[in-house]
Amino acid sequence: MLSPDDIKALAELYNSGVKISEISRRLKINPKQVYVYIKVHGIKPRKRSSKAKIGERELKIIREMRMKGHKIREIAEKIGVSPRTISTYLKAMGLTSRRINKCGEIDKEMFIRLIKEGFRDIDIAEKMHTSISCIAKYKKILGISKRVIRREEKKNLMKKTVEEIKRMIEEKGFVTSRELRTRKILLTKPLLNMLTEEIKWFKLKYTSTNKFTIFLPRLGGVIFLYKDVEKLTSYLLENMIDKNAPTKVVRYLGKINKIPSEVVETLINRLGQIRMTPPRLLKDEVSNLWV
Repeated sequence: MLSPDDIKALAELYNSGVKISEISRRLKINPKQVYVYIKVHGIKPRKRSSKAKIGERELKIIREMRMKGHKIREIAEKIGVSPRTISTYLKAMGLTSRRINKCGEIDKEMFIRLIKEGFRDIDIAEKMHTSISCIAKYKKILGISKRVIRREEKKNLMKKTVEEIKRMIEEKGFVTSRELRTRKILLTKPLLNMLTEEIKWFKLKYTSTNKFTIFLPRLGGVIFLYKDVEKLTSYLLENMIDKNAPTKVVRYLGKINKIPSEVVETLINRLGQIRMTPPRLLKDEVSNLWV
Protein backbone atom coordinates (compact mmCIF):
# COMPACT_ATOMS: atom_id res chain seq x y z
CA MET A 1 0.00 0.00 0.00
CA LEU A 2 1.24 3.47 -0.86
CA SER A 3 1.90 6.11 1.79
CA PRO A 4 0.31 9.61 1.51
CA ASP A 5 3.68 10.93 0.28
CA ASP A 6 3.80 8.24 -2.43
CA ILE A 7 0.24 9.11 -3.50
CA LYS A 8 1.21 12.79 -3.69
CA ALA A 9 4.26 11.85 -5.77
CA LEU A 10 2.06 9.69 -8.00
CA ALA A 11 -0.31 12.63 -8.61
CA GLU A 12 2.60 14.97 -9.43
CA LEU A 13 4.19 12.48 -11.82
CA TYR A 14 0.86 11.74 -13.50
CA ASN A 15 -0.06 15.40 -13.94
CA SER A 16 3.39 16.26 -15.31
CA GLY A 17 2.85 13.79 -18.17
CA VAL A 18 5.02 10.89 -17.05
CA LYS A 19 3.98 7.56 -18.58
CA ILE A 20 2.10 5.02 -16.44
CA SER A 21 4.85 2.44 -16.97
CA GLU A 22 7.45 4.89 -15.65
CA ILE A 23 5.29 5.78 -12.60
CA SER A 24 4.85 2.06 -11.79
CA ARG A 25 8.62 1.53 -12.08
CA ARG A 26 9.44 4.42 -9.77
CA LEU A 27 6.83 3.54 -7.12
CA LYS A 28 7.48 -0.21 -7.52
CA ILE A 29 3.85 -1.14 -8.11
CA ASN A 30 1.92 -2.80 -10.94
CA PRO A 31 0.78 -0.45 -13.79
CA LYS A 32 -2.83 -1.57 -13.16
CA GLN A 33 -2.50 -0.43 -9.53
CA VAL A 34 -1.48 3.03 -10.72
CA TYR A 35 -4.88 3.39 -12.43
CA VAL A 36 -6.63 2.12 -9.28
CA TYR A 37 -4.89 4.71 -7.05
CA ILE A 38 -5.70 7.48 -9.55
CA LYS A 39 -9.39 6.52 -9.44
CA VAL A 40 -9.65 5.90 -5.70
CA HIS A 41 -7.88 9.13 -4.67
CA GLY A 42 -9.78 11.29 -7.15
CA ILE A 43 -6.79 12.38 -9.19
CA LYS A 44 -8.13 14.28 -12.17
CA PRO A 45 -7.37 12.58 -15.50
CA ARG A 46 -4.82 14.54 -17.45
CA LYS A 47 -5.86 16.11 -20.75
CA ARG A 48 -4.67 14.26 -23.76
CA SER A 49 -2.54 16.41 -25.99
CA SER A 50 -4.24 17.13 -29.27
CA LYS A 51 -2.75 15.44 -32.29
CA ALA A 52 0.03 17.50 -33.75
CA LYS A 53 -0.57 18.50 -37.31
CA ILE A 54 1.96 17.32 -39.86
CA GLY A 55 2.40 20.06 -42.44
CA GLU A 56 4.74 20.53 -45.40
CA ARG A 57 7.54 21.78 -43.13
CA GLU A 58 7.28 18.73 -40.86
CA LEU A 59 7.15 16.34 -43.83
CA LYS A 60 10.35 17.89 -45.17
CA ILE A 61 12.08 17.41 -41.79
CA ILE A 62 10.86 13.78 -41.59
CA ARG A 63 12.13 13.06 -45.11
CA GLU A 64 15.53 14.71 -44.53
CA MET A 65 16.11 13.05 -41.15
CA ARG A 66 15.19 9.61 -42.48
CA MET A 67 17.43 10.13 -45.51
CA LYS A 68 20.29 10.86 -43.10
CA GLY A 69 19.60 7.60 -41.26
CA HIS A 70 17.87 8.85 -38.09
CA LYS A 71 15.76 6.43 -36.07
CA ILE A 72 11.97 6.73 -35.94
CA ARG A 73 12.14 7.56 -32.21
CA GLU A 74 14.56 10.44 -32.87
CA ILE A 75 12.33 11.87 -35.63
CA ALA A 76 9.25 11.54 -33.37
CA GLU A 77 10.97 13.51 -30.59
CA LYS A 78 12.00 16.23 -33.04
CA ILE A 79 8.48 16.64 -34.50
CA GLY A 80 6.68 16.13 -31.19
CA VAL A 81 4.48 13.21 -32.18
CA SER A 82 4.43 9.49 -31.45
CA PRO A 83 6.79 7.06 -33.24
CA ARG A 84 3.71 5.31 -34.62
CA THR A 85 2.63 8.52 -36.39
CA ILE A 86 6.11 8.89 -37.90
CA SER A 87 6.04 5.24 -39.04
CA THR A 88 2.71 5.87 -40.83
CA TYR A 89 4.09 8.87 -42.72
CA LEU A 90 7.36 7.10 -43.56
CA LYS A 91 5.42 4.18 -44.97
CA ALA A 92 3.42 6.54 -47.20
CA MET A 93 6.71 8.10 -48.40
CA GLY A 94 8.31 4.73 -49.06
CA LEU A 95 11.02 5.40 -46.46
CA THR A 96 10.37 2.57 -44.02
CA SER A 97 13.99 1.38 -44.28
CA ARG A 98 17.06 3.43 -43.35
CA ARG A 99 19.06 1.67 -46.06
CA ILE A 100 18.28 4.56 -48.39
CA ASN A 101 21.04 6.47 -46.61
CA LYS A 102 23.49 4.19 -48.44
CA CYS A 103 22.44 5.81 -51.71
CA GLY A 104 24.16 9.02 -50.65
CA GLU A 105 23.33 12.60 -51.58
CA ILE A 106 22.42 13.53 -55.17
CA ASP A 107 22.32 16.66 -57.27
CA LYS A 108 18.55 17.23 -57.36
CA GLU A 109 18.64 19.68 -60.32
CA MET A 110 20.79 17.33 -62.41
CA PHE A 111 18.58 14.38 -61.46
CA ILE A 112 15.36 16.13 -62.59
CA ARG A 113 17.04 17.45 -65.77
CA LEU A 114 18.19 13.96 -66.80
CA ILE A 115 14.68 12.58 -66.27
CA LYS A 116 13.10 15.38 -68.33
CA GLU A 117 15.61 14.79 -71.12
CA GLY A 118 14.33 11.23 -71.39
CA PHE A 119 17.25 9.25 -69.94
CA ARG A 120 16.50 5.75 -68.65
CA ASP A 121 17.04 4.85 -64.98
CA ILE A 122 20.08 2.75 -65.89
CA ASP A 123 21.65 5.72 -67.72
CA ILE A 124 20.88 8.15 -64.88
CA ALA A 125 22.37 5.69 -62.36
CA GLU A 126 25.56 5.46 -64.45
CA LYS A 127 25.88 9.25 -64.81
CA MET A 128 25.23 9.88 -61.11
CA HIS A 129 27.42 6.97 -59.92
CA THR A 130 24.67 5.18 -58.00
CA SER A 131 22.42 2.12 -58.34
CA ILE A 132 19.14 1.73 -60.26
CA SER A 133 17.32 0.96 -56.99
CA CYS A 134 18.53 4.27 -55.53
CA ILE A 135 17.25 6.13 -58.62
CA ALA A 136 13.84 4.47 -58.20
CA LYS A 137 13.77 5.45 -54.51
CA TYR A 138 14.73 9.05 -55.21
CA LYS A 139 11.96 9.25 -57.83
CA LYS A 140 9.45 8.10 -55.23
CA ILE A 141 10.75 10.54 -52.61
CA LEU A 142 10.65 13.51 -54.97
CA GLY A 143 7.25 12.48 -56.37
CA ILE A 144 8.58 12.21 -59.90
CA SER A 145 6.77 9.99 -62.40
CA LYS A 146 6.35 9.86 -66.17
CA ARG A 147 2.88 11.36 -65.78
CA VAL A 148 4.24 14.34 -63.80
CA ILE A 149 7.04 14.89 -66.34
CA ARG A 150 4.61 14.76 -69.28
CA ARG A 151 2.33 17.24 -67.49
CA GLU A 152 5.26 19.64 -66.98
CA GLU A 153 6.37 19.27 -70.60
CA LYS A 154 2.81 19.95 -71.80
CA LYS A 155 2.58 23.05 -69.60
CA ASN A 156 5.91 24.40 -70.89
CA LEU A 157 4.89 23.72 -74.51
CA MET A 158 1.62 25.59 -73.97
CA LYS A 159 3.50 28.59 -72.55
CA LYS A 160 5.76 28.68 -75.62
CA THR A 161 2.72 28.40 -77.93
CA VAL A 162 0.97 31.26 -76.11
CA GLU A 163 4.06 33.45 -76.53
CA GLU A 164 4.23 32.63 -80.25
CA ILE A 165 0.53 33.48 -80.78
CA LYS A 166 0.95 36.77 -78.86
CA ARG A 167 3.93 37.68 -81.04
CA MET A 168 1.90 37.03 -84.21
CA ILE A 169 -0.98 39.18 -82.92
CA GLU A 170 1.41 42.01 -82.00
CA GLU A 171 2.79 42.01 -85.55
CA LYS A 172 -0.52 41.77 -87.42
CA GLY A 173 -3.15 42.98 -84.95
CA PHE A 174 -5.09 39.71 -85.18
CA VAL A 175 -4.68 36.07 -86.18
CA THR A 176 -7.04 33.30 -87.31
CA SER A 177 -7.19 29.65 -86.32
CA ARG A 178 -6.57 28.79 -89.98
CA GLU A 179 -3.24 30.67 -89.96
CA LEU A 180 -2.25 28.96 -86.73
CA ARG A 181 -3.09 25.55 -88.19
CA THR A 182 -0.54 26.14 -90.96
CA ARG A 183 2.04 26.45 -88.15
CA LYS A 184 0.72 23.25 -86.55
CA ILE A 185 -0.92 25.11 -83.67
CA LEU A 186 -4.38 23.88 -82.63
CA LEU A 187 -6.54 26.20 -80.54
CA THR A 188 -7.67 23.98 -77.67
CA LYS A 189 -9.84 25.14 -74.77
CA PRO A 190 -6.96 25.26 -72.21
CA LEU A 191 -4.88 27.27 -74.71
CA LEU A 192 -7.72 29.76 -75.26
CA ASN A 193 -8.16 30.09 -71.49
CA MET A 194 -4.48 31.04 -71.18
CA LEU A 195 -4.80 33.57 -74.02
CA THR A 196 -8.02 35.30 -72.96
CA GLU A 197 -6.29 37.10 -70.07
CA GLU A 198 -4.88 39.63 -72.57
CA ILE A 199 -6.41 38.78 -75.97
CA LYS A 200 -10.05 38.76 -77.13
CA TRP A 201 -11.47 36.14 -79.44
CA PHE A 202 -14.64 34.89 -81.14
CA LYS A 203 -15.66 32.08 -83.47
CA LEU A 204 -17.46 32.88 -86.73
CA LYS A 205 -19.88 29.94 -86.85
CA TYR A 206 -22.38 31.49 -89.29
CA THR A 207 -21.48 33.50 -92.40
CA SER A 208 -25.01 34.11 -93.71
CA THR A 209 -28.70 34.40 -92.86
CA ASN A 210 -31.70 33.02 -94.79
CA LYS A 211 -31.73 35.98 -97.20
CA PHE A 212 -28.23 37.44 -97.07
CA THR A 213 -24.75 35.95 -97.54
CA ILE A 214 -22.55 38.33 -95.56
CA PHE A 215 -19.13 36.65 -95.41
CA LEU A 216 -17.32 34.17 -97.61
CA PRO A 217 -18.33 30.60 -96.65
CA ARG A 218 -14.67 29.66 -96.10
CA LEU A 219 -14.67 31.82 -92.96
CA GLY A 220 -17.24 29.52 -91.32
CA GLY A 221 -15.86 27.93 -88.15
CA VAL A 222 -12.78 30.18 -88.07
CA ILE A 223 -11.65 31.53 -84.70
CA PHE A 224 -10.38 35.11 -84.62
CA LEU A 225 -7.96 36.30 -81.93
CA TYR A 226 -7.35 40.02 -81.94
CA LYS A 227 -6.00 43.12 -80.25
CA ASP A 228 -6.44 45.69 -83.03
CA VAL A 229 -10.15 46.13 -83.89
CA GLU A 230 -9.46 48.29 -86.97
CA LYS A 231 -7.15 45.76 -88.61
CA LEU A 232 -9.56 42.92 -87.86
CA THR A 233 -12.47 44.92 -89.33
CA SER A 234 -10.48 45.60 -92.51
CA TYR A 235 -9.92 41.86 -92.93
CA LEU A 236 -13.63 41.12 -92.40
CA LEU A 237 -14.58 43.77 -94.98
CA GLU A 238 -12.21 42.22 -97.53
CA ASN A 239 -13.97 38.89 -97.04
CA MET A 240 -17.49 40.36 -97.08
CA ILE A 241 -19.74 39.42 -100.02
CA ASP A 242 -22.81 41.57 -99.47
CA LYS A 243 -21.67 45.02 -98.32
CA ASN A 244 -25.19 46.38 -98.90
CA ALA A 245 -26.80 44.09 -96.35
CA PRO A 246 -29.04 45.96 -93.87
CA THR A 247 -27.45 47.08 -90.60
CA LYS A 248 -29.88 45.00 -88.53
CA VAL A 249 -28.82 41.87 -90.45
CA VAL A 250 -25.14 42.57 -89.72
CA ARG A 251 -26.00 43.12 -86.05
CA TYR A 252 -28.06 39.92 -85.95
CA LEU A 253 -25.18 37.93 -87.46
CA GLY A 254 -22.84 39.45 -84.88
CA LYS A 255 -25.22 38.47 -82.08
CA ILE A 256 -25.61 34.81 -83.10
CA ASN A 257 -21.82 34.52 -83.58
CA LYS A 258 -21.22 36.23 -80.19
CA ILE A 259 -18.90 38.73 -81.88
CA PRO A 260 -17.87 41.50 -79.42
CA SER A 261 -19.97 44.67 -79.87
CA GLU A 262 -16.85 46.80 -80.52
CA VAL A 263 -16.09 44.73 -83.64
CA VAL A 264 -19.71 44.76 -84.87
CA GLU A 265 -20.11 48.54 -84.41
CA THR A 266 -16.76 49.30 -86.10
CA LEU A 267 -17.77 47.06 -89.01
CA ILE A 268 -21.14 48.84 -89.38
CA ASN A 269 -19.44 52.27 -89.31
CA ARG A 270 -16.96 51.20 -91.98
CA LEU A 271 -19.82 49.84 -94.12
CA GLY A 272 -21.62 53.18 -93.78
CA GLN A 273 -18.53 55.01 -95.05
CA ILE A 274 -18.24 52.67 -98.03
CA ARG A 275 -21.92 53.16 -98.97
CA MET A 276 -21.57 56.96 -98.81
CA THR A 277 -18.45 56.96 -101.05
CA PRO A 278 -19.43 57.53 -104.74
CA PRO A 279 -18.44 54.69 -107.08
CA ARG A 280 -15.34 55.18 -109.24
CA LEU A 281 -16.05 55.92 -112.91
CA LEU A 282 -14.39 53.93 -115.65
CA LYS A 283 -12.05 55.69 -118.11
CA ASP A 284 -14.66 55.52 -120.96
CA GLU A 285 -17.32 57.05 -118.74
CA VAL A 286 -15.00 59.92 -117.79
CA SER A 287 -14.15 60.68 -121.48
CA ASN A 288 -17.87 60.70 -122.39
CA LEU A 289 -18.44 63.43 -119.81
CA TRP A 290 -16.30 65.82 -121.93
CA VAL A 291 -17.98 65.07 -125.26
